[in-house]
Amino acid sequence: MRRVIIIFFALACLGLSSGCEIVHTPVSLDTEGVEARVDYSMLQETLNEAVTDEGQLVVEIVKRRRPGLLEQVTLLAVTGPTITPEFFSTDMDRLAYWFNARAAWAIELPLRCEFSEDHAGERLLNRPFPLDGRMMTLCDIDAILLGDADLRTVAAAPGVHYDRAAMPLTVFSAEDIRGRIVERFGLFIDDPIRFKINVARKEVQVPSVIWNLRKQYVERHNHRFGTEGTDLLTALTWLVEGSAHRRLQNAVGYRLVGDNAPWCLAALLE
Repeated sequence: MRRVIIIFFALACLGLSSGCEIVHTPVSLDTEGVEARVDYSMLQETLNEAVTDEGQLVVEIVKRRRPGLLEQVTLLAVTGPTITPEFFSTDMDRLAYWFNARAAWAIELPLRCEFSEDHAGERLLNRPFPLDGRMMTLCDIDAILLGDADLRTVAAAPGVHYDRAAMPLTVFSAEDIRGRIVERFGLFIDDPIRFKINVARKEVQVPSVIWNLRKQYVERHNHRFGTEGTDLLTALTWLVEGSAHRRLQNAVGYRLVGDNAPWCLAALLE
């Protein structure tokens, strides 16, 4: 029977662990002889076997799939919009690349420290690794995604932390990336663990990936609808449908706080 492992750590303690220097050591990959091409099949095999319907990772399966995952990130190191622009002629090609790259490295980085509590969480966002012909971090990928016209994009990007949308079951493509951003953002808002609404206390803990952009969300809403004084939840409601929309609508008027609670790294263990 599978059980959920949730590893908590205090953000205030970041940088104090003896493992910090290890985590920030750049990842090294052997790319000699690897020919650039667009191929996400190795990531797809990992997602097929190791991700549950809820978007959580089965750690033991991920470990067994490690050779394929390493092959994938090595290929991504020599392929990308910067180093091989001829393969990424459209914005959607590039956006799909960054989503797939984030998914692959969001899995690979915790594996390199055995999903250790000391190394989990935000510090992994800043560990450099080879990608697109240069050294990058998950934060660098997020900075690129923040440049997208759709504010939902960065929150919809895949991760293994609850501050991002869940791991996908399939890789992203140029053909489906826009629709999946909309879908994944809705699922993110509708997730009671990722987007916490406390009815008893009439309080909403807004994930930092949305909270940090709250001014932009409100400005976009006001510009589109010609309104003023819009609150954040109202500004988000028109971006989602169904149960996610109802969750937000029912919570309009609640106290809003940025969710600065400890990050948690969640995975399943057989």
